[in-house]
Amino acid sequence: MKIRRRKKKKNKPEGFDGEPQDRYIDTEGSPSPGIKEQADGRAEFFSLSSKEEIKEYQPSRLMLDSRRARREYGRYFKFVPFIVLAAIVAGAVAFFWPSSTVKVPELAGKSIGEAMEIARDAGFKPGIDGWEYSGGIEDGVVISQKPGANKDVKKDDRSVLLTVSKGPAPELGSDVAPPGSRSDIDHTGVESTGDVICLDPGHQDGAELSEWVDPGKSSRKLQKQGVEGTVTGKPEYEITLEIALKCKDLLEKDGIQVVMTRETSDILLSNIDRAEIANNASADLYVRVHCAYSQDPEMSGTATLYPSESRYNTETFKYGKAAAIFMQSELSKACETRDLGIFAREDNSGLNWSRSPAVEVEVAYLSNTGEDKLLSEEEFQWKAAWGIRNGIRKYLENR
Repeated sequence: MKIRRRKKKKNKPEGFDGEPQDRYIDTEGSPSPGIKEQADGRAEFFSLSSKEEIKEYQPSRLMLDSRRARREYGRYFKFVPFIVLAAIVAGAVAFFWPSSTVKVPELAGKSIGEAMEIARDAGFKPGIDGWEYSGGIEDGVVISQKPGANKDVKKDDRSVLLTVSKGPAPELGSDVAPPGSRSDIDHTGVESTGDVICLDPGHQDGAELSEWVDPGKSSRKLQKQGVEGTVTGKPEYEITLEIALKCKDLLEKDGIQVVMTRETSDILLSNIDRAEIANNASADLYVRVHCAYSQDPEMSGTATLYPSESRYNTETFKYGKAAAIFMQSELSKACETRDLGIFAREDNSGLNWSRSPAVEVEVAYLSNTGEDKLLSEEEFQWKAAWGIRNGIRKYLENR
């Protein structure tokens, strides 16, 4: 009879289900905290037969991927602070570093004086591109500008040219021509000489302005509003504009470019503004057209002023004086008036602020009864315009 032996049942450690568990043995071969709490079970577990296989603990795939990622990308993480710092520095430089361009201010719709002030405050050099009739826009208001508003321009090219309204155009079919115009002067096909003359008809129909006498700001004075004829009562600003416009026609027929500081009377421009128009146009000569006035009603004749020599006109003084000599000779000859000569002035802001050679002609006296009447006559105004034109031509030919 064969005796069947009963196999001895081996005790499993408490908590052991035949599957490897990560809490049985740590990397040092010592029991884990979980096993340490079960001393009996642990002893029996380690006395298991070698035939019974105990699988090593295998971490999950998620944990493996995480560890691999840390190994592969960890070496890049140390550069992250430097990258962030570089981005911050680059942003700060881009924000604070001066731009190479600047936006053009909006000047259209503003009076010429206001527009020039805004342009100057923005660091631009305002100039006059021309004057045009405009029925819907008042005299002296900017119609358009070059370059246009809000355009980006280079900081080294900050010139802005203004087209200004001179009011409504004369009605079609009207016998009344614009002041100073002449139908028999044809400018078409005239070859340009390349010369630029700035004509400044003195005064305006506006308030007096306080201004610095010179760029050194040595003193201030009120800009004169102009006077009226003793007999005619005609204001000086109207006469000077009529003469200047006639002179403009004559010069343009000669191929000379003419820049006008105004072509209307209803504006507000300081003498400094007017000189700046000439400066920004790089005028070869700046000519201010005025009438004289004296408390002596017998005083009459023609005179020409030029700026006294100073540190502000070291390069242009001799040219201004030469222009005054030519101008005085030609103007008094054309007007057939008494030649009063030329005079240097140190208190004339319109002359002192000009960087171009500058002169101021005093055509005749509004305080003199005879000359007051002449200044309002069309024929005499053309004589004055012709004399100014001849003086300019003589200067340009002999400078």
